[in-house]
Amino acid sequence: MSCHKNSTTFFASVFTDEDLSYVPQATNMSSLVSEIDSKEITEDRVRKCMTKLRADKSPGSDDISPRLLIPIAEEIVVPLTIIFNKSLESGSVPED
Repeated sequence: MSCHKNSTTFFASVFTDEDLSYVPQATNMSSLVSEIDSKEITEDRVRKCMTKLRADKSPGSDDISPRLLIPIAEEIVVPLTIIFNKSLESGSVPED
């Protein structure tokens, strides 16, 4: 139980209590949306990101290990590019 108390004390000591009385409002969102709409993810960009994967890192929220992705990177560049662009076009993320 003392371990829990110490961790609680630690997190309480580093927690920041923010003033929420003023939260800035986002402005000019239409230009941001049109900028995002005009973007297209290219195969080269996906390939470049895939080459930066590190095998010693943990899986992401999709639970897919970089150790699996690195060897098959070239085979999945095209399908990933299509998925990313369809996601941007539709404004949604695939469920799986």
